[in-house]
Formats: sequence, C-alpha cells, structure tokens
Amino acid sequence: MRENEWGAFLDHLTSLLPDAKATLFFHDANHRAGAFSITSGVDDTLSADYAIHYAPMNPWMEGATKRPVGLVVPDQRMLARAELLKSEFYNDFLRPQGVDGAIGVTLHREGSHNSLLSVMSSSAETHDEIGAQRALQSIVPDLQRAFTFYRRRSFPISSDVSGIAADDGDSGLISVGPGRRIRRCNRIAEGILASGHSLYQDAMGRLYSRDPSLIEYLDRCLLLWGRSRDDLPVRSFLLGSAPELPTRVTVIACISDRGERFFRGAECQLIVEPPPSRKVSIRDLQKFYRLTDAEARVCAALAAGATIQEIAASQGVGIETIRTHLRSARQKTGTDRQADLVWLVNRLADRFG
Repeated sequence: MRENEWGAFLDHLTSLLPDAKATLFFHDANHRAGAFSITSGVDDTLSADYAIHYAPMNPWMEGATKRPVGLVVPDQRMLARAELLKSEFYNDFLRPQGVDGAIGVTLHREGSHNSLLSVMSSSAETHDEIGAQRALQSIVPDLQRAFTFYRRRSFPISSDVSGIAADDGDSGLISVGPGRRIRRCNRIAEGILASGHSLYQDAMGRLYSRDPSLIEYLDRCLLLWGRSRDDLPVRSFLLGSAPELPTRVTVIACISDRGERFFRGAECQLIVEPPPSRKVSIRDLQKFYRLTDAEARVCAALAAGATIQEIAASQGVGIETIRTHLRSARQKTGTDRQADLVWLVNRLADRFG
C-alpha cells in the first residue's frame, strides 16, 4: 500500500469513535522523541507541532512504550484521567482539537523505537467503547504483517538521489536500524565487515567505523528519522588514508513514501564502494571521487608530468583557476599535498585520456 492508501485506511478507522482522528506514529523512549507519520483529521501544522514540541511531553507514551505489543487498550490504561487533565499535553494540544480520549496499540517495538496506532476521540469514556477496541484488535495481525512485508523489501534507492548505481554488483549494501544494528547486508558488504578495515560490527550486530564523523552522521540520521518532512541529505565519506586506498561510504536516509517509512522504521542504507582492485581509466577515477571534468583534466595532466603553469597555458585559463581545481580535487580525494594526489592517480589510473 502506498501513502495515500494508508491515509484512506486511517479515514476508515475514524468511524470507530465519535469525532475521531487517527494516526500511525512512532515514539523513541530513550530519546523522548516522536512524530505523526500519517494522519486522518489532524492538521499538518499540529502534526509538525507534535514532532517539535509535544512528543517529549506526551504522558501516554510511558505506558505505551511498556505495554504488550499488539494489545489494544483505552487511554486510561496508560494514564489516570486526573493526571491527563493536569498535563500541558492535554490542555495545549489535545483539548484545542476537541480530543478527550483515545484507544491505541503498540504495533511493533525495536529497541526503544515504538511504532503505534492511535484513534483519538471527543469522548472521554473510551474504556466503554468495547466494540471499537475489538474492531481495532481484529486488524492488528494484518498491520503487524505489513512490518514484515516492508522490512523484507530492499531499501528503495534511486540513483538520482544517491548518484550511484547501487545494484551494479561492485558495491556493498548495508541496512542499519535503531542503535546502528545491522538488519541486512549483501555478500560484498559481509566481506567488508569481516575484514574490519573501514567498517566492522560488534558481537551485538552494531555497526562501527574507523571514521567517527561517519558514525556521528549515521547516529544523527537515525535520531532525526521521521521527525521532519524534509529529507536528510545524502552524504559520502572516504575511509582510509594514503598509502591505503580509500573506501567510499554513502549514507542514505530518505524514503519518499511515508507509509513505507513508517513500517520500515528508523533505517539508513549504506552504499560501500571498495577501492578499485585494478587500474582504471581517469574517467572511472573521476566517477569514484566525484570530480568535475575540469578537476579530472588537472589530475590527469599532473599525473602525466605537466606543471601547473603548463596546464594553465594549454587550457587557456589562469594559474589561479588551475590551483582552485587542484584544491578541490585534493579535498575530494582526501590528499594533503599535490605529490600525494599525483601518487594516487598514478597508483589507480592506467591511462589519462
């Protein structure tokens, strides 16, 4: 089912209770953070307010993150009504929407990440709505099967987003869930992890890297997952330093369909491009390091023995222009000096045209 179909499903659930609103949402108990993924009857502005401000103070979540998975319960099983009425969450968020009660279920729990379904109502007596609770309970097994279905599917990567053909057969693919636990990886990635040179896993299946900046970004993506309508940017990291040849790791955390995003849960895909095992053309090298045409020409000319002055004269541009291309190429290749860049190109490229 696509996002709009899950929206129609929630529309149907609003018939269970008076003046109802419904949402598929998540809550991370450790970080006290959450967001509405798909809603029916909830204004987009209020959904954004929930993610930014109200999720950490939702008093129902303490019970919801501890109750048995798959069990539909009324809100008063989560929190006494007297306590709810005293809360900022009720007075500033629920009450202005005309919400006085709810029934809900924790559909899936992975570590501290909880995936939930709630039907909210103007009625405060949701504990008396036995028929609504039974109706919601009857569809829980189907919803739980949806988690299995989506999580068995390959992570949807568009080469337009990543700039990489992820299925080219030469790249390692690693799917990482909450806590950086590895969900799945292909054969190439298994070999990379086993070598332990750039990426490795501990006994609990948690992913680690020799580069702390990669881990920091991955943790940030998993933490912010689902809390913003904006996609997190795709970022690439070069692991290793000369004379070791680098491995490129690209982190992707964007799935456009919010239905799939909800059922997959917090997840990032890593595309791992090992260094070339044999000499390649300068065009292949350009693709690996994301060099511009101008930067690639400068690299090839330097590797062929030309000076900066000779390159500038042959291309009809100023010396500073060539130096600008050179600085950019060094930054992208992770080399500190011109000599290191020349060594790298000669080490990897078998021809410079």
